[in-house]
Amino acid sequence: MNQKKGCGVIFAIPDLGGGGAEKIFVSLIAEFKMRDVKLLCLLGSNQKAYDLPKKTRIIKIGTGSALQRITRICTIVQREKPKAVISFRPQMNLDMIVARMKTNIDRLILTHHTTMSSMGEKADRYGSLVRRINRFYPLADTIVAVSEGVKNDLVRNLGLPTEKVSVIYNGIDVDKINRLAGETVREHPWFNEAIPVIVNIGSLRYQKGHIYLLRAFAKLRRKTECRLVILGKGPLAGDLKLTTKRLGIEKSVCFLGFQKNPYKFLKRASVFVLSSVCEGFPTAVLEAMAVGVPVVSTDCKSGPREMIKNGVSGILVPPANAAALADATKKILLEEEYAKRLASRARKEVDRYNIQTCADRYIALLRG
Repeated sequence: MNQKKGCGVIFAIPDLGGGGAEKIFVSLIAEFKMRDVKLLCLLGSNQKAYDLPKKTRIIKIGTGSALQRITRICTIVQREKPKAVISFRPQMNLDMIVARMKTNIDRLILTHHTTMSSMGEKADRYGSLVRRINRFYPLADTIVAVSEGVKNDLVRNLGLPTEKVSVIYNGIDVDKINRLAGETVREHPWFNEAIPVIVNIGSLRYQKGHIYLLRAFAKLRRKTECRLVILGKGPLAGDLKLTTKRLGIEKSVCFLGFQKNPYKFLKRASVFVLSSVCEGFPTAVLEAMAVGVPVVSTDCKSGPREMIKNGVSGILVPPANAAALADATKKILLEEEYAKRLASRARKEVDRYNIQTCADRYIALLRG
């Protein structure tokens, strides 16, 4: 790699772990490269669940102290002289703002992917982060919120100036998703059997509400034969597996971990269920819509309600309500024509969330 080459745009993120921010980061880089945009990718660590496009220039800045990270960023920016930087996730966003004070970043765009005020009892941990966001985010040219709900959270609850925040919905590559959805599922026999399979995708963390999903599934199993497959990894994996045993559903629930190709599982699901207590803009919902699978989702403060028209292109239920989640899922499983109608309408609506439109919006921001 020739480090002396300059670049037009720097994309920066702490790591490529298996979350939604990381997925759209990789998708945008792929789309920008298709448009021959000269770019550089800055990564904080080697953690990787997603692969960057071939021949993407990558520089690792390490995971040391904030001073070490910022010093490394400043060195890279001074050498590369980018026209713009697009930064992902709060830690990198804050590092980039400080680096901008010391260098010549012409245009800095920060992206924000979740609602900080929805952390519930965990909110105290984020007090320091929220204060730094309030202080430093306005120094960027634009903060991109991935949904109107996230924008409202940033403006109303975190005090950011509304004129600084733009909404750009995450985009997906519908054709690529459906191509990958055609791959054979060899990881588990349930997808080749007649019993309905419910699929959930999400990191195994408090915010994703898996405890309510498992309670809902336990209620549903008393009335309807079905199975549950959960794709994702996270710190609550052990606790959730113990919960399945406590609820007596361990033989009907399978944790398959993180999957690079979740679409082949989605395609063969009877229903996709999102159980989150808070979200930004859950791309997994769009992916389920894209492969023609009916969706049941919690109606978080942001995200799902901006994608789904309740009773038309999916079903929305109150968060943290296992009974409502069970009833909605049961309706999908038992009413075949209704489920088909929801999936058909959702498939038509998902095209407006394409990655090309998403990239167009970012490029417009880069141009000012």
